This record gives sequence, C-alpha cells and structure tokens, in this order.
Amino acid sequence: MMEPLMGAKVDTQFGGVRGGGTDLATRPVRVFLHWLKIKFKSGALAFVDITAAFYHILRQLVMPLPFNDAGLSWLFQRLNIPTEAIHSLRERLGQQDLLRQAGASEHLRTYVSELHDGTHFYTLGLGSIAKTQLGTRPGDPMADTVFNFIMAEAVKEIRDKQKNGNRLPSLGDTETAATSFAMDASFADDYVGFLTATTAQGCVAKVKASIAIVDDVFTTKGMKPNYKEGKTSVLLRLYGPGASESKRQVFIHDKHEMQFEGATRGKLVVKVVHSYKHFGSEVTDNAANLKEVHCRKNASTAALRPLRKPLFTNKIFARDA
Repeated sequence: MMEPLMGAKVDTQFGGVRGGGTDLATRPVRVFLHWLKIKFKSGALAFVDITAAFYHILRQLVMPLPFNDAGLSWLFQRLNIPTEAIHSLRERLGQQDLLRQAGASEHLRTYVSELHDGTHFYTLGLGSIAKTQLGTRPGDPMADTVFNFIMAEAVKEIRDKQKNGNRLPSLGDTETAATSFAMDASFADDYVGFLTATTAQGCVAKVKASIAIVDDVFTTKGMKPNYKEGKTSVLLRLYGPGASESKRQVFIHDKHEMQFEGATRGKLVVKVVHSYKHFGSEVTDNAANLKEVHCRKNASTAALRPLRKPLFTNKIFARDA
C-alpha cells in the first residue's frame, strides 16, 4: 500500500510514510518560529490533537466496505457526529474510496477490505464477541498507512478552504485570505498549521477563522480535535502596531483563550500558550532553544535511568545462577 500512499499524501505529511521521520516534522516548526523572529512578523502555530484518532476514523472512506443506512446511523451516533456534518460525510461515503482515487489495483483494494471486514475481539471472562466497525486496527502494521490516506485527504481539504478564503475575514487591502495558513506539517494524527498575517489584529482574527476550518474538516472525517488543557493549542507571536493591545486582550482579558465558531460544532474555545510540547521536545513563542534543551535532557535521563540499576551485584540474584 505504500506506493499508492506516496502518490496520495501531501508534501509535508510524515510518520508512517517512506522517508518521513520525526525530525522532519519538527524542523519546519522551529524554522517558522525563527523566521517570524528575524522578520518581525506576526504569526501563529496551531497544534491540533485529535481524540483517539486511530479508533474513530471511518475505514469506509479508504476501502470498499459494505454499509447501509442503518449501519451508517449507528456509526454516526457512535462517533457523536454533529447533524451539520452528517450530510457531507454521507455524501463523501458515496464517492470513490481513497484507494481507488490513489490508483490502487482491484486486487489490493479487495485484499485490504477483507482484512478490515468483520474485525472483532474478545475478552477473557466474557462470553460475547465485540465486533469493530471503526478505526484502523491500531497496532496492526497496516494501521498507519490506512490512517494516512484519510489524513492526506483532510489536509488537502483544509488547504483548499484556506486558499479559497472560505470563511476567512477580510481586514482591508493588506489583509486578504492569502495570509491564512502558509503551510502545515503532520505526523500521523498530529497536525500543526502555520499562519502569518501583516498585522497583530489580523493574526488573531485569522487564527480564529482558520481553527474553525480545521475543526470542521476533521469533524466531517470522523475525527474530533481535543481542546482540553495541553492538547489542541495555539502558539501566538505578535509584532507591529496593535500588538500590545492584542496581547492584552488574549492573555489578560480572555485568560489565554480564543473563542471561535465552527460550522459543525458551534462555539468552541482553544487555549493560547507560550510553549508547547511537540514530539519529545518543547517549542516556545520566542523561538528560544533553552526549554527544548532541558526537555531533551530530561527525556534522555529518563530513558537511561533504568539502565543504571545494578544487575550482577544485586543480592536478589544468586551468583551461581
């Protein structure tokens, strides 16, 4: 399945793809922050964390699996998908599956479908068998590949809506829809969007509108962003006229929160942070590397600590053994 996926994925999609290591997903984040710093530009990073993404996606989007209205209704209820998103998701399920769109052979599509049809598990002590109809069978070698097909389609849709200026505010001649997410980077189910604007006020407005688009797209794919503390967050960097007022509004009056309104889930709140833990390191809004150094040092120490335990000199082990 790797060949069809490599043709379907977006250029900044890493994790579970050939040549897509973790460092390749973290490097653009740091480069972007340093670019904002040396250019004195307003910008933001939107880190999106999806709730149990591998367990909740609709596998029917990727492969040809049988479904009916009763089954779809059960799936939509199980996923707690808003009514506004059900129509677009049902319409999408009636179109070509992603494997066919990627040019996969009929044999491969049938093979993958058979692996995901009738999946089940059982638990010791329980007489009944649990049948699964959602997700990509986490832990299975094919899980990352199947998920990445859906992630690729979601990112493409986000880019299209950002590019077309869908629901992005216009703030005068210098603030057009073109200053939405400049790019993005994703690693499996972790997504981060890069945003630039010519003014501090425009940056805040674009973040709210852009996050709404991201939330709508992911929700209509069966994936819901998690807005709890430490999950989906915005890293904000403001410069220029009006920056002080915008910072005061966001960080003091609004208490590090941004309220936005999506088309599918209505009004939501996202946290605004000064630093964010991202793939084993920590990025900060001032583009400093000190927190990242400490974070990586602590991670290394935690990994080496178990190796320090004495083994051959431990009295609980017999020397004769």
